[in-house]
Amino acid sequence: MVRADAPASAPGYAAPAPAPAPAPGDDVGDAPAGTGPGSAGSDAAGGGARPARSALIVFYPFAFSPVCGEELGELTARHADFAAAGCGLAGISCDPKFALAAWARELGAPFPLLSDFWPHGAVARSYGAFDDARGMAVRATFLVAAGRIVASQVLPAGARRDFAPWLESARAVRP
Repeated sequence: MVRADAPASAPGYAAPAPAPAPAPGDDVGDAPAGTGPGSAGSDAAGGGARPARSALIVFYPFAFSPVCGEELGELTARHADFAAAGCGLAGISCDPKFALAAWARELGAPFPLLSDFWPHGAVARSYGAFDDARGMAVRATFLVAAGRIVASQVLPAGARRDFAPWLESARAVRP
């Protein structure tokens, strides 16, 4: 018998098939936990509070890595601009929550860095943002408003995101 809920090292384990990435207009329900009030290093699973206007959900491969550090540094620097646009921010990786809490302190991130560690990659997988072969989230970005995808992008490994266009998209979201 093949069990999708067993640990990856268990005999008979079969990873769930990745979901296709949601497209603009797709209903995603509540944004992941942490796009509303929350703390760094929290678990990403579970329903979050739906933000008043929008949320930018940023999946990234690994805490403490160079490209991810540059991206999260840019989001930290632009946090006030996103907040003024009515857009909450949340970073999600498959790192353990304790590592993310340490990284959030190091970065001075004023928004939550959420752990999708267990079940490993479940939130990333639901967004089509999980690389099963590598066991990590891919570099994917989703702007969500009223429970629907407004814009999305998935980049190849090593590519760095520019968040200026995402800020403009967040400003254009109407309540």
